[in-house]
Amino acid sequence: MEAGRQRPNSPAPPPSGPVWRVVDCLRHRLPRLWGAFIVPLMGVIAFFGVAYLNVHRAEEVQLLKAARNANDAAVEHCRQAANQVDTLLHAARGYYLQTRSLADTGTFIQSLGFDRSLIDEIRLVTADGRVAIAASPAALGLSVADRDDYAVHRAGREDRLFISAVEGGRMPGQRHFYLSRRIAAPDDGFGGLVLAAVNPDAFTDDNRNLTAGTRNFAALLGLADRKLRARIPAPSAEQWSQPIESPLWDALKQASSGQFEDTNPIDQVRRVQVFKQVPGLPLVMVTGLSTADWMQGVHRRMLWFPVAFAVIVGFTFLLALLLTREAKRRDEQERFMSMLNHELKTPLSVIGLALGCAGLPAATQDRVARAVSDMNAIIERCLQSDRLRQGPIKPIPAPCQVAGLLAQVKEDLGASPRLRIHAAPLPTCTTDSELLAVILRNLCDNALKYGSPEEAVTVAAAPASWRRRPGIRILVANTSGACGMPDPQRVFKKYYRAPGAHGKTGSGLGLHIAQGFAQALGGWLHYRPAHDEVRFELWIPV
Repeated sequence: MEAGRQRPNSPAPPPSGPVWRVVDCLRHRLPRLWGAFIVPLMGVIAFFGVAYLNVHRAEEVQLLKAARNANDAAVEHCRQAANQVDTLLHAARGYYLQTRSLADTGTFIQSLGFDRSLIDEIRLVTADGRVAIAASPAALGLSVADRDDYAVHRAGREDRLFISAVEGGRMPGQRHFYLSRRIAAPDDGFGGLVLAAVNPDAFTDDNRNLTAGTRNFAALLGLADRKLRARIPAPSAEQWSQPIESPLWDALKQASSGQFEDTNPIDQVRRVQVFKQVPGLPLVMVTGLSTADWMQGVHRRMLWFPVAFAVIVGFTFLLALLLTREAKRRDEQERFMSMLNHELKTPLSVIGLALGCAGLPAATQDRVARAVSDMNAIIERCLQSDRLRQGPIKPIPAPCQVAGLLAQVKEDLGASPRLRIHAAPLPTCTTDSELLAVILRNLCDNALKYGSPEEAVTVAAAPASWRRRPGIRILVANTSGACGMPDPQRVFKKYYRAPGAHGKTGSGLGLHIAQGFAQALGGWLHYRPAHDEVRFELWIPV
């Protein structure tokens, strides 16, 4: 069948395939191609922008979740540590109230075996403010009447746990704060207090993993005086005694836990801070996440984005450049072929006219006439293929009698007796008769040329509806000849010819053009083989 390899001396057909179809489509639209370059570029930028926002949000959610978990764990650790200290204070006070013996109470306190990493020492202060029991002999007899915990317990009768501000310890560089309980006198008056000096670091140990090597922080603050009780990393010495100015205090009026963003007054670093009040205690735990560390996490996760962006943009630019170059080359090639096709038509017409006057033998004239006819047919099909390639074909509808058109096609093909036309009564068809004639001529010529020379070519036309649309169905059938049956997958491909058709003149464009023109008319052309019979079925709407 028609389609396949060019004749030995003919120019090689241009490449075909999806990429080359794109080139064909765009080669007359190069300004649009480069204008469209910005579209994928903007798409890539938008994609990376959305991805950046998603990563930023994911990093925010992840870090805030980690901060809340760490803060909740620190709150629970603080509560348990305070309860542990308070239990020891209750035990020491109870023993003293039972025995009223300072010596025995001191021995009892030493026997408690408390955690020295949490509690530095437990002291007992008498009603006059003198230290009566202490681990350090130098502290015995010292007056603490000027301390806040002494003043609070002396002024009030309620039995509550008081947590003092941080102050220096016995060792240089050491700091602690006191948890204390009131001791009632026998007459229910003020009888002194029992207190424990605790290590601030023990209350923030659970936050060390979160703050290690970063600008994050964790802090424990008193609600009454707004001063630090513990902080990682530690502040300067003077900052322990200064009240902290922060939006935290306004936020606590709204809820016992939450978050806010602020520049920390301790180190002037801007952070997102989560907070939670310690249940049952006048303390609040705060964990701060540095926005700079936060963004570093985002940037680490986004490292591959600039690389991918550069690769995609570079690939898109290179593709546009290559398409432009190939489109220009193919455009020049097509202009050359179009010029060649048109320029050959005139010399061939002159040759045809001169045949009658050349005085050649009749047999030679017939051979030359057939050669000229074949060359004309090839050139005509190249022109038709070029018309199909240049874009959508706009048919010019007009009333058409299909039966008369079939008769004319038979006449154009030399009124071959092998071509037998059977046309049922057909309605008048409104279509482009020029395009339809090309389709019918190509189908019939194809059947006559490649079918069995001893067998007839049958053309049957009858009314037929398709998808409830009235139309005309035309069947062209012939017995396969020496060329064999065409490949159903490739029969309509441009330049395809069956292996057995190489010995005959042909361009491999006839069936490709016929199918394209059928679609332009709103119909279809299908190949429906049956045993050794080649059958092409055409349908066009009325």
